[in-house]
Amino acid sequence: MSEPVPRLDLAPRLRRRLQPWNPLDYLRLLYWVFFFPQALRWYEQTFADPQYRDVTGLEVWMVIQRDPVRRDLALMGLFLILFIPPAVATALQGVGVSIVDDTGDVWDVDVWDVWHQPFGVATALQGVGVSIDWFGVAVGVAGGVAGGVAFGVAFGVVFDVAGGVAGGVAGGVAGGVAFGVAGGVTFGVAFGVVFDVAGGVAGTVAVNVVFGVVVGVAGGVAGGVAGGVAFDVAFGVAFGVAVGVAVGVVFGVVVGVVVGVAGGVVFGVAVGVAFGVAVGVAVLRLPDYLLLALPTWLIWSRRTLLQRPWLPRMTVIPIPGLRARLERWLMRDWSAGVHNVNQILAYSLQFIPAVAAVNWALARLPAAQIIPAAAELARDPFDWDLVRFGAVPLRRALWREAIHDFLLLPFKQRWMDRFPLTPVLDTSARAACAGFWFLSQNDAAQAAQAFAVVRDLAGGEACYRLASTLALAQQCHRFDDLAALGGDESFLTATQPPDGDPLAQRASWPALARLRRAAQEAHTVQMSVSRVVRSQALNRALAEVNEVLTGIEQIPRAERELVRTIATTWRDLLLNTTAEVGQATPTQPVRNPYIIGDPVPGNRLVGRDDVLRRLEELWYGSANPPSVVIFGHRRMGKTSILRNLDGRLGSRVHVAYVNLLLLGDLRNGAVDLFVKLADSIADTLQHRQLPAPPIDDAAFDRRPELAFERYLKQVSAILNEQRLIIALDEFEQLEEWITNDRLPTDILKTLRGYIQMDERIAFAFAGLHTLEEMSSDYFQPFFASVIPVKVSFLSRGAVDQVLANPPDPEFALDYEREALDHIWELTGGQPYLVQLIGHRLVSRFNTLSFEQGKAQEPRFRRADVEAVITTDFYHQARYYFTGVWGQAQHGAPEQQTILRCLAPHPDGLPFARLCEISGLPDRTVDQALQTLCRHDVVHHHDGQWRYTVELFRRWVEMGGGEQ
Repeated sequence: MSEPVPRLDLAPRLRRRLQPWNPLDYLRLLYWVFFFPQALRWYEQTFADPQYRDVTGLEVWMVIQRDPVRRDLALMGLFLILFIPPAVATALQGVGVSIVDDTGDVWDVDVWDVWHQPFGVATALQGVGVSIDWFGVAVGVAGGVAGGVAFGVAFGVVFDVAGGVAGGVAGGVAGGVAFGVAGGVTFGVAFGVVFDVAGGVAGTVAVNVVFGVVVGVAGGVAGGVAGGVAFDVAFGVAFGVAVGVAVGVVFGVVVGVVVGVAGGVVFGVAVGVAFGVAVGVAVLRLPDYLLLALPTWLIWSRRTLLQRPWLPRMTVIPIPGLRARLERWLMRDWSAGVHNVNQILAYSLQFIPAVAAVNWALARLPAAQIIPAAAELARDPFDWDLVRFGAVPLRRALWREAIHDFLLLPFKQRWMDRFPLTPVLDTSARAACAGFWFLSQNDAAQAAQAFAVVRDLAGGEACYRLASTLALAQQCHRFDDLAALGGDESFLTATQPPDGDPLAQRASWPALARLRRAAQEAHTVQMSVSRVVRSQALNRALAEVNEVLTGIEQIPRAERELVRTIATTWRDLLLNTTAEVGQATPTQPVRNPYIIGDPVPGNRLVGRDDVLRRLEELWYGSANPPSVVIFGHRRMGKTSILRNLDGRLGSRVHVAYVNLLLLGDLRNGAVDLFVKLADSIADTLQHRQLPAPPIDDAAFDRRPELAFERYLKQVSAILNEQRLIIALDEFEQLEEWITNDRLPTDILKTLRGYIQMDERIAFAFAGLHTLEEMSSDYFQPFFASVIPVKVSFLSRGAVDQVLANPPDPEFALDYEREALDHIWELTGGQPYLVQLIGHRLVSRFNTLSFEQGKAQEPRFRRADVEAVITTDFYHQARYYFTGVWGQAQHGAPEQQTILRCLAPHPDGLPFARLCEISGLPDRTVDQALQTLCRHDVVHHHDGQWRYTVELFRRWVEMGGGEQ
């Protein structure tokens, strides 16, 4: 029985960031540059902040300031620029290395020249506006040391042969080394970027930079490696030596003729050969190959291979045995084999055997497996050229690129035309690969043509329909096109996956169904004459398209960007039409749909599906419902959630809601509490048309705990297979009553006993704190009995839904995107403040339009939002602000001090600066911040502590906390 295919993991084993104070990390960085440049790309992708991954140009400096990982990497690269080249030069100088010319003059190694050339050129370029990636310069100079030495050695031999340098071969080699270090550092930087494999900080590309000294700092200008395209490396290896020799020969001959150097032709040939050898060795890494080919072949020829087998990272010469091993893996387990091929591409330069193995295996798969195999290949490739060369011969592409880059070749375009890169569709495997390649290039029409070739294979019909649907959707550039598509039967049919097709479950089909419904709604908008019908259809279409964009990451990579482009285009078309459909000006005051005081009713409770779903999971259909504590920031909607539970849990779960604040100071102690609980239970049962046991007031007056226990037993008998949840809102009130001697200290122990008495009865507490934060030990008995459920801020999408789509069909006002974004920035998704801003916007619109007679556009802008954030707004929201401020008095000390210190700083402060400003001990500041963070008052982002709700920060800054 064949052994399972191992899933390779060739990434570096580093589990921490590089540390600038650790000398070993500088050695690690140098090792990566010379022997494992793919590790630099991996390091940046693994540890650096992903939000800055695509930043280019002058923004790189901002990234270095904000991202500590990239900052440390840049500093370490700068260190290499400053110290490695002069260190090498100093070492050579120390052993007496010098250059002897043909007149007998001796040139000493100048350490200053080694240091200042690359750094000075890069600084000059930056001064004229060129974006310099200093990490790229660092890596470039480091690589330049090696490249310069190699070039210098070869150049020294040339001087010895062609010019008769005194001192013989030894002196020429030594002088060449010194010359290479002193003058070749700058030239060698061009090779220091390690042929687009490392992946630098900025990721920008410099084009048409003058070859010579400027090329020497191209690593800094270009921002290092763009992403590790293995094909480019393969091309460089295949033709680097030949081009180097040719260019060197021509250059030498021309120089010999122009300046009259004796033996110019001989000199040119010698220079060309030396240059070609130097470049070829640097690119091919021939010494690496000769030293490591045999042991690598032995490792890869074993019957059992480890998860991290040894593999040279910098040679592109095919390793013996690698292709055969990959072929066996692919035929045995295609998914694992493709994973291993991607690992090879990501962490080595073995592109040629990897492509050859994939194409060999594809050609030998049964017809029924070809399209699923191609889909797996295109699922998450490291390099899309892997899919591309399944349909385009790699040899053809290499020849075309060689001809393109050979500047001295006459009739270059004619030669290039002999090697077209058009995908070949002569086999099923090539057609399938071409289809997925065209999808990745956003060319759905070409993809449909490719998939038409394999339409009769398993999975072929699904791929053809998918590509055809996207091709039709891609052609919509006007709203009329979109509306017409909604009535196109061919489009509507193509969006339906074929039954029984192996790719019918591909994650793209739900998105296509949403696009189909959006097109149908657009068709309704165009055909209907009713403004209400058109408006509703338009909103539904927008909702469908927005859902596609929200779930875009679930779509396979091959078509993801194409679907994103289509959905974005459709959204813009629909939004532009919104202005036409919804421009009807209200003729009477608009009914305000926003609620700012009472609990939100069920049909208006938006953005709380996660909490409600969690409670449903705990209670719906549970034979033993657990008790929970629902906690969160003030005015988060906890009461609204409790009040709407009864309608979400089905007929078998009853919720008896009690707001403890309504009991006042609990004058009669436990009697008032338990009678209120019994009354609420009775009301709930009667509302559900169940017989409620009578309440014996006398029994409650004598012994309330015992009377309530007996009452629960009667209720339990009525419940039978049903369940009862007793919901206590504002549960902190229990602690206050215990502290004021209104309730006995063991009251929670008694309540817990009620829970344990009957598995059909549970409690739900709602308040500002979790039970662990209660200041006394009264709540200890409940610690192991409750499940915490946090209620946090609304998501950005939920805020948009609350404001722009309130559950009022007659609501005729709209919001610009900028206005919605600004409300999100001000509130952070705090539900009460979101509703309050919306309420004030509608009130202001009605006042200006119908009381003051000023015509208003029925569309809120950012300026309208700012207009309602007035002193009166803060006064109206004072209960929220003072509540949060008052909460900061409890728990960890100095919370309010921290809030005052943070208030003048919208962008926040780092921890050290906050300690300095507050004058408080680090431990005190940390405890206060952790408590405030737990209560959603502040949060930590990019090394800064800042307010979660911008409006609360402004209120504190205006002195609201001092009133």
